[in-house]
Amino acid sequence: MTVLLEMVWPFPPLGKERPRGRVFWPQGKSRPPSVNIYTPTRTDHEERDMLNTARFLTRYRDLCTMARLHVCAVKARPKARPALVPREVWATGRRCPRPVDPDGDNVIKLVADALSRKKEPPSQRILRHDGLIVEWYQLDQYAARGESPCVEIELLQWEF
Repeated sequence: MTVLLEMVWPFPPLGKERPRGRVFWPQGKSRPPSVNIYTPTRTDHEERDMLNTARFLTRYRDLCTMARLHVCAVKARPKARPALVPREVWATGRRCPRPVDPDGDNVIKLVADALSRKKEPPSQRILRHDGLIVEWYQLDQYAARGESPCVEIELLQWEF
């Protein structure tokens, strides 16, 4: 299996925010209103910065191959044990499952959109478009004691 990208994003995992819209009412009554849809600033900056980091770590650009994306979102460990995490698992101090927001699907969508960012020219993207990702794997975890939050990303070429 060919590894296209392996990286650790050293920041807390963020979920992709929903697109926003603005309604514009033109002057005069003869023209209908128009809507401007945009990506929220926080999501836009996170995608841009993640792609810039990924470009330094791989030589691949504008790939048009099927891929699998594995993402492990490691969130900061809370002081108190969450109700859904068993006591014996929490007591070990190791990473453990994190069944809370941001949802894993929003985190992995942000990563996929960053790697195929449409605002960038094709020569600057890792993937031509995120539809080429045919296998998605997301793991949500609390950090181990003393570990910093991060997002571990692995992009692999799909092989039959």
